[in-house]
Amino acid sequence: MDWLTFISNICNAAGSFAWPIVFVAGLVLFRKPLTTVILSLKFLRYKDFEMELVAPQETSDQEINAIIPYLQRSPHSFKWFRDNTHFQYTNEQFDTLVSKYVGILEKVTIVSRDEHKRRSTPGLPGMRLTREYRQRLEKVVQNP
Repeated sequence: MDWLTFISNICNAAGSFAWPIVFVAGLVLFRKPLTTVILSLKFLRYKDFEMELVAPQETSDQEINAIIPYLQRSPHSFKWFRDNTHFQYTNEQFDTLVSKYVGILEKVTIVSRDEHKRRSTPGLPGMRLTREYRQRLEKVVQNP
């Protein structure tokens, strides 16, 4: 095999690897739009095959309106919500909720203390209403 044949064989081999490279580059470049499209799918159907897809749990305005009364007096930990309410979100889902409603909720660390003012448990992740939202609620209550 001479050097021209060798170079020709290498070029042919590189051509066969071009489509996987283009495919991976397309996935990397368009990952956000593709993720949006894939997550918006609710139902797949192909010939006789049908599949209903369950979307990630979305928080509706009704759910945020159900959370606000618990937070009007004091902040609560995510664990408290799981133990005392019907909200069974994971910590990650609560974090998503807080980041989605930035103007209403803010993340805090809840620290329990005993009668001697010593920490009795490590800090737990929690949330509270933002100062601005609490002030807005007070204005609404004062001026109905």
